[in-house]
This record gives sequence, structure tokens and C-alpha cells, in this order.
Amino acid sequence: MFTVLILENDKEQQKAVAKIINEHYENWQIFNAATYKEACNLIETKTFDLFLLDIELDTTDVDDLDCDGLDFGKYIRSIKRYTYAPIVYITALPDRIFFAVQELHCISYLVKPYTTYKLIETLDYIIGEHTEKKKEKITLKDSNGVYLHVILDDIDYIESSSKETVIYTHDGHIKLTNMTINELLNIFPDNFVQCHRKYIINLHHFYSYDKSTFIIQVGKHSIPLGRKHKKAIEERLHL
Repeated sequence: MFTVLILENDKEQQKAVAKIINEHYENWQIFNAATYKEACNLIETKTFDLFLLDIELDTTDVDDLDCDGLDFGKYIRSIKRYTYAPIVYITALPDRIFFAVQELHCISYLVKPYTTYKLIETLDYIIGEHTEKKKEKITLKDSNGVYLHVILDDIDYIESSSKETVIYTHDGHIKLTNMTINELLNIFPDNFVQCHRKYIINLHHFYSYDKSTFIIQVGKHSIPLGRKHKKAIEERLHL
């Protein structure tokens, strides 16, 4: 669930954006503000995951100090927990977008008039980015000395030999030359278990086990089960 702050000067536009979000993301919480002051009051009492900000605001209220959506973006970025929070600018002033991108690092922007499809496409992209960031990763150095951030859930199994260790992912493989199976077991979470002197499997991707051949199917891969590890693996798999 996302908690969203919409800062929009035009009440009809404000309602339209909120309506689109409610129709496509039923469990999102939406808070609306029409002025810089209202938005500041909300941010003092609520925690937000996403900001949709208009640039041009009504500054007739003396308390708003002639502040616009870009000023509110700067205020957001001054708060530590919002240093990397996603900001989307919705504006009829495309010439002012450069500052939002370069200085405030907004994740995207929409130029009025925009379509419902474009708004949803933008929000879906943000959801994808948010989900990706939440995935647990591990940093490993490959055989070329390059450090890689590997998503743990993408790994199916690991194979080790006297010369190298190879991590097999959904999309390919990564060769390591500086880590043994035991060293990897020490840094990987407990869903990675040794099933053979040469293999570690990711139990999250276990598919089947043939007791007659001692073969474990992990994803699309067939991995042998060593007798030494048979009991422990069968207990973990409740077989």
C-alpha cells in the first residue's frame, strides 16, 4: 500500500487524479493539498511514500510566502526520510521541469493535459522500482574482479569445483574464483542449503525430488542429492 500526497492547485484536477488512483489502486491512501501551507501541515503529521506535485500553486495566502510546487519539492528533499522518495511533477509549465529533474531528482513528470494511461503507466513504473528496491540483494565479486549486486531470489543453485564457483540465476550465470561453498553458505540466508559436496540449492525454487534417482528439480535444473545431505534435505522439504 502506498500513501500519496497530491499537491494540486486546481480542485477539479485534484479530484480527477485521486479518482484515477482510487480506481486502479484500491488500497492506496490519498491525501490532498491545494497550497504549500496545506502540504507542509500534512507532511508534519503523516508519512508518505509518493508525492504528486503541481508546480504552479495559488499563492494569494500570505502564509504561503509565494512558494510553489518546486519549493515544496526542495522542502521534501530537506527531510532525511524523503531524500529518495519518488516525486512526480504534474504541470502545465514544461519549461520548469529541468530544475525538478536536475536539482530535485523527480522520478518522472506529466505535462498537462495528460491521459489516464500515462498517469497509470508512470505509477506502475514507480511500483516496479519500489518492489525492486525491496528485494534482498547480495554483493559478490566475479572472476573478472567486478562487483555485482545479485538479487537472492533470482538464484536457482550454486555449483563449485576446484577451480571456480558458478552461481546460476534465472537468466544466466556468474563465475566466482574467490569463494568456496562453505564461505557462501556463511553469508547466504538459510533457504540456501547444501545438497551435495558440489552444490547449493535455493529452496524457494524447489520443484520436485525423485527418491529413486536422488535428483532434485530446482526451477528447470536437475541437481544431484548427495547421500551425506539426504536426511537434512528431506527434513527441510518435509519429505
